[in-house]
Amino acid sequence: MKNRKNSALIVLLVMLYMVIPIVFTILYAVSTKWQITLLPEGFTLKHFHSLFTNLRFYQAVGRSLSVSIISIALSFTLLLPVIYMGKVHFPWLNRIMRFVSMIPFAISGVILAVGLIKLYSSGPLAISGTVFILIGAYFVVIMPFMYQGIKTSLDTLEVKTLIDAAKLLGASEWETFWKVIFPNLMKGVSVSVLLSFAILMGEFVLSNILVGGNYETIQVFMFWSRGVSGHYSSAIVTSYFMLIVAVTALILYLNKYDTKRG
Repeated sequence: MKNRKNSALIVLLVMLYMVIPIVFTILYAVSTKWQITLLPEGFTLKHFHSLFTNLRFYQAVGRSLSVSIISIALSFTLLLPVIYMGKVHFPWLNRIMRFVSMIPFAISGVILAVGLIKLYSSGPLAISGTVFILIGAYFVVIMPFMYQGIKTSLDTLEVKTLIDAAKLLGASEWETFWKVIFPNLMKGVSVSVLLSFAILMGEFVLSNILVGGNYETIQVFMFWSRGVSGHYSSAIVTSYFMLIVAVTALILYLNKYDTKRG
């Protein structure tokens, strides 16, 4: 009983530690003036109105969502077949992929950005448009999380047993993958997708160095807004937080809907 109370107290303290900054950020975003008083002296929505009537804000959000979604989709599409083949047919691929997936942890964002610019800015590998380099950089950043999520989900399934059973019933390995294995992967992979999305939406170094104002993402827009107003910046942070919560809720809902339907 005492251990349960201690655990509940720890959870409560952690929740307060996480929630209090968010609450005060929201309060500052809707305050007219808040300097020497315990609570704001007045409340207003003009900062949100100014933000939501700014076309630049919507463009920045759209760019961030586009780049993040493309990077996650690319990562999932390329890693899933490789990990599956390593699991079923070529076990030696697992050792290579495990090593490769750890490399991004050893490379800082600045080093990665400078290296990519140096490699792809000129010469035979030159790419026109740094946004494509940003997508590639994002792919590298989230690769460890996507790899671990897909592999862990596959490890929870008796893949070879399912394939053998499906063959006895007349199904091909391709049909078994899409109709049996793939649907069972999505629940576990959705956690990696959410984690990757949160990381990419909060990433600033790569987006600022690689694209900057040429392809202004929400991170670069937030950095620019520091010079406008603290209230305005808080409104951006609040809206940004609500966007991540909304996307997270949508992914969880779609995953739950697919599970029920299956």
